[in-house]
Amino acid sequence: MNNNFNKLAESVLQIKIGSTVQAKNNLKDLIKSLQNIDNDFLDLQYFLFSSALLKRIDGYTAENIYLQNYDEISQIDLFQLLSTHVPFVSLTHPIANELICQILSQLTTVTLLNIGIGKGLQEVDLLKRLVKKGIKLQQLTIVGIEPSQENLLEAESNILKASEELDFDLKFIPFPKLVEDLSEREWLFLASLNGDIIINEAFSLHHIVDRKQGYDTRQEVILKISRLNPMAFILVEPNWDHNISDLWYRFKNAWINYRLLFEALSQVDMPKKMKFLIINNFFGREIEDVLGNCEETRCERHESVDIWLQRLYKEGFKPFDLSTINLTNFSHPVGNVVTRDSYIGIECNNTALIAIIAVQ
Repeated sequence: MNNNFNKLAESVLQIKIGSTVQAKNNLKDLIKSLQNIDNDFLDLQYFLFSSALLKRIDGYTAENIYLQNYDEISQIDLFQLLSTHVPFVSLTHPIANELICQILSQLTTVTLLNIGIGKGLQEVDLLKRLVKKGIKLQQLTIVGIEPSQENLLEAESNILKASEELDFDLKFIPFPKLVEDLSEREWLFLASLNGDIIINEAFSLHHIVDRKQGYDTRQEVILKISRLNPMAFILVEPNWDHNISDLWYRFKNAWINYRLLFEALSQVDMPKKMKFLIINNFFGREIEDVLGNCEETRCERHESVDIWLQRLYKEGFKPFDLSTINLTNFSHPVGNVVTRDSYIGIECNNTALIAIIAVQ
């Protein structure tokens, strides 16, 4: 490791023991020494990590970054940019939808529950695939859980427009709230919906924050999901481990994870200005939350695929058979798509950056 990393790591340890004045001076010196932030992604990573730690020292506290109003482009709009141009994200919805299509081909009346539906673009892609494959249901109910009312309205509009190509009934039910805020009555309503239920979430469950110390809100949500007895539960999550209270270990994990991601992004065929926008604005906000926000409110609480599987198995879920999924159309020169025992990984340097987990 070079001198910059040593200075950054030393600052983290100083923050841990309360030597914030020394840490602040170190971080400011480190930022001043960076000569090529606009062109070198490693320098940019040092800048983003240092800036996040400085905000931590200054008592930075913020809400869920997807709910904040930024003067520039919003986090969800940046995510849509990722979904279009970056293989580690752009491949996830099509792969998950290919799996959902395979399940739907055997069913007639279905409720598809999407946790964190955003603007409904995954569902639009799914409906197009159903038409292309000639898969016909009797009825499809799409339930969208999403804290942003604005996004929900756009999701409904996008989905209903796409449904015009279908020759079966489609119904959309919005829930303008976080999944952890659903009441018992609302969970009972979900359980009462017609047909088989399939549950999908992409980059959403890792945002769940424990409501009180010693209470695992995330596990409670998975328990409630299991009680719906879904035909399949599909999760798309980063294979990272940032749900750690210890700042030092969280910093080490975050540095390794974002370094690998930024190295992969540097190989993606897209304009450098767009890469800089994605790294600085989208992932910069994530890093700010992972390292700069206080423990009680930070929302970027990624977990490894092994931890997700442990959570799912604890509530009685079992691995879905992924051997029949055709992945030949999902290759990419930067991200390799690999089927593992319990998940499909989008990998770089033999490490899964994103895991598509399917259980039943």
